[in-house]
Amino acid sequence: MTKEEILKAAQAESDGRGEYENAVEKRAVNVGTMLGVILCTILVLLEYFLTKSFDFGKVAIIFTMAGASNLYEGLQRKKKMKVIAGALESVIALFFIFLSIGVLLI
Repeated sequence: MTKEEILKAAQAESDGRGEYENAVEKRAVNVGTMLGVILCTILVLLEYFLTKSFDFGKVAIIFTMAGASNLYEGLQRKKKMKVIAGALESVIALFFIFLSIGVLLI
């Protein structure tokens, strides 16, 4: 393949977005996820201190979001520590999911 053919093939594969657009989209998803984690954490702490009750569902959401993010990034970028962190956070999320279901059934 010539340079021109390679360039045309790469341009055909792209969806019209450049590196900048892709980087902005990735950053936006990361910021949104982080804000979701922070909001859930604040709500869990606020609920605990005001009502002395604990919502395991919100904690499950926090760990699910963090675990999925780390696991995906670790697998895509072949980062062993991210995969381990994501797997551990996913296991913790499952634990809190089961606790949340258990509380609902009692």
